Amino acid sequence: ARALTTIRLADGRNSTGGAFAEPADFSAYLNARGSLNHISGGDNEAINQTAVLFDFAARAADIVFESEGSYYSDPSQTFRREGSRFVRDDRERILRYTLGDLRPTSRGFQTAPPMAGVSVVRSYTMLDPARNLRPSSRRTFTLARPSTVRAIVNGQTVRRFRLQPGSYDIEDLPFTQGANDVQLIAEDDAGGREVFEYSFYYERALLAPGQDEFAFFAGVESSISAEGLTYDSKEWIFSGAYRRGLTSRLAAGGSLVAQKNGYVLGGEATVATQFGTINAELAASDNDSIGTGYAFNGSFYNTIELSEDRLLSYALAYETRSEH
Repeated sequence: ARALTTIRLADGRNSTGGAFAEPADFSAYLNARGSLNHISGGDNEAINQTAVLFDFAARAADIVFESEGSYYSDPSQTFRREGSRFVRDDRERILRYTLGDLRPTSRGFQTAPPMAGVSVVRSYTMLDPARNLRPSSRRTFTLARPSTVRAIVNGQTVRRFRLQPGSYDIEDLPFTQGANDVQLIAEDDAGGREVFEYSFYYERALLAPGQDEFAFFAGVESSISAEGLTYDSKEWIFSGAYRRGLTSRLAAGGSLVAQKNGYVLGGEATVATQFGTINAELAASDNDSIGTGYAFNGSFYNTIELSEDRLLSYALAYETRSEH
């Protein structure tokens, strides 16, 4: 009749710990990195070029302004701005909103040029690096009598603990990449013995069921020259990618890059099996000046733990692209 109790066994090898400082109401910084060239002999002896790269950011409340620039002593270049943007992070929903000069990210065959516009990104690496996104190793077992329980993963005891009668969820087992064998051995005070056995496949490329990551960018194309950034209001761009954990062994997603003269549409899937991990990416494209085409990439890889400090990894990959 006791409530279900959760036991966490992670030993820190597969998680990030520590405290994170709260952002200040106001803060700012300016980095400047410079160099110069000096020719010490010959007809052109002189300091012939000085370069300084600037990186600036300021925060007020929950809005951050970022900018980059550079200075060259060459009269044809002097100072140029290389990017500016406003950024706001919603840490509760794990979202980053950006307005200004964007740096599009990509997956698979997706690629997008620099642009100016707006973006919304969910990236746990940027905004919540301590969260474990991988499929949970949770398993449930029930004890009828007070018992001493040993948790054994791949032949090694990772923890021993004393439990009272009841039902327990055991999670966050310290798995290695690939297939893992788990035993929970419970011994009661009278010498009775119960063994609970599980198998679990751990894959870092997967997401837990229901977890998703995405990045969406929309704007106009930008380019940089000696004079700085320029924008082409006639060349609009959309770039987006979405990925979600469907089951504990399957994650899938899609991507799209669309411009005035064409698009690239893609899909991907990652499947964990007892033999290894299979990843597949397929993309189709259409361009006014090139035509239509497709591309495919498939890969298989696996990691085997030979001993506590020795791993064997192997991989196979195949990629093909049509003429256009």
